[in-house]
Amino acid sequence: MVVAGIPEEATDAEGVSNGPPPLPPPTDESVQKNVSAIPTLRTYKGDVAEAVQKKKETVSSIFSAEEARRGATGAVRSGAPLEESFLLGFRTKTSAFAALFGACAFLVGGGLALFYFLGKDAEPLITPAARALIFVDKEVKIPVVGTLDKATVSRAAQELLTKKENVSFNDIVALSFVRERRIAETDETVEDVAPIDEILTAVTLRMPPGFPRSLGKDYLYGIHSVVENHPFLIVKTASYENTFGYLFQWGGFQVVADLAPLFGITRFPPPEVNDFTDILIKNRDVRVIYDSALVPIFYYSFVDRETLVFTTDRTTFDEILNRLATPKRTVR
Repeated sequence: MVVAGIPEEATDAEGVSNGPPPLPPPTDESVQKNVSAIPTLRTYKGDVAEAVQKKKETVSSIFSAEEARRGATGAVRSGAPLEESFLLGFRTKTSAFAALFGACAFLVGGGLALFYFLGKDAEPLITPAARALIFVDKEVKIPVVGTLDKATVSRAAQELLTKKENVSFNDIVALSFVRERRIAETDETVEDVAPIDEILTAVTLRMPPGFPRSLGKDYLYGIHSVVENHPFLIVKTASYENTFGYLFQWGGFQVVADLAPLFGITRFPPPEVNDFTDILIKNRDVRVIYDSALVPIFYYSFVDRETLVFTTDRTTFDEILNRLATPKRTVR
């Protein structure tokens, strides 16, 4: 049976079906019809090429016309928006914000660094005499005109003992009585520190006359700041034997009473106590004198045969020993 539109199956001689007969080969006309059925894809490149060939236009004129068309229709114009072109052509808001933040951080950091270096206190000018024995953190200078007297020394010592501003914990502050002297050859003004014998003579009444002459020229008078300000005096000796002998002759109560204005001493040993007691501090022989309640008032020690130390506080004595061992400033 033959169905309309469907070719009859082919059979062999025995009547076995071999399937539908093969289709005829496609003609050139049918291939052209199938190809023409697929729409041609237009591209901007092709349009430009066609315009150049047919309309005899240039590529630059075509681009200009396209930009004008986009501007007229409200499309995105050429050129980056403000947030994309800010800071030398950054293309995103994130990068522009990061750049702005970095610039602000740089300006703030630079300002803080400038403030630190400009506001930092310059290293104080310390006289060579104050630096001669140990390193000091600061120096207070008292101008002297004429001869030193007891009132000037006592007032300067009291102000130093109560000094709180610009003094940090463990600072050593030197007190120097200075006179200005002009050098005629160079017309330069220099500062001379008053000698130790002038200071001792100004404040004492019962000091043996030979004691100042047994001392050397180098000395340091000042305070050590811990919780309170504790005074001290470091003196170089010219003759250990003579200095030791004169101190023994000077006695106990008399030494404390004579040096009280210089050290701010307000407690005294009993008048009958005329000698110091020997103790050991850091393997150094130290002589100490007590008040009636057996509270230490005053210490002195020959830390070596050329160095004599006076102080009212044991912690200050320890710090002086440390700085004598390391005369240059060290980082702690």
